Amino acid sequence: MKSWILLRVASVLTLIFCAGHTYGALGSSSRDPEQAAVFMAMQAFPFEIMGARRTHWQFYRGFSLLFSVTLLLLAVLLWQLAGIHGPLRGVFLLCARGVFRGGGDLPRPRVHLRAEYLTVFLPRALASREGGCEGLG
Repeated sequence: MKSWILLRVASVLTLIFCAGHTYGALGSSSRDPEQAAVFMAMQAFPFEIMGARRTHWQFYRGFSLLFSVTLLLLAVLLWQLAGIHGPLRGVFLLCARGVFRGGGDLPRPRVHLRAEYLTVFLPRALASREGGCEGLG
């Protein structure tokens, strides 16, 4: 089976999982008394965090919605990844393989960076091999 078909199937399955998760998180379902007691306890005790009063229930709902957004973005990314053609296709397929297989057996990158390129991202004191801090004043 071709890789783009597998990526499209993974995208659709992820989107279905996202819809189910969002429906389960936002929908109110009938709960047994034990679950209701836990949810009431999560809503009952606010605490102070970063200058605001929050409850465990608000964190529970917030992380649930954050996970739904993450699943939606993953579904879109997989769909877009399946449609990429051209020279970058191999690079993006390696990224997808790393997502699904953990990247344990991916080949090492064959990119050799010189110290001049690192100065864009790192201070010169970290990039220089002499250890000097000239020009950082």
